[in-house]
Amino acid sequence: MTSYEIGRRAERAAAAQLEREGYDVVRSAGSKGPVDVIACNKTHIRLIQVKYNCEASPAEIEALCYFKGPAGHTEREIWTRARGVRGWTVKSL
Repeated sequence: MTSYEIGRRAERAAAAQLEREGYDVVRSAGSKGPVDVIACNKTHIRLIQVKYNCEASPAEIEALCYFKGPAGHTEREIWTRARGVRGWTVKSL
């Protein structure tokens, strides 16, 4: 499996988790940008960078922090999943 396929699978798993939590979700397929998944509900927008078995680089974190969204209603997060571990580690920025 290629790293693209692994990343796509992780993004889909994150999107599915958010949908189970009641969010409407859009995945930025094939994106090289700062946001892999956008999740919205009636009060919040979550901009998420998904990583599998690695950490976000300082440049990725900086790009995500500067991505625009409505003030007071936008959360920026890094979701990380390690190989062989269930669940996500979520870091809010």
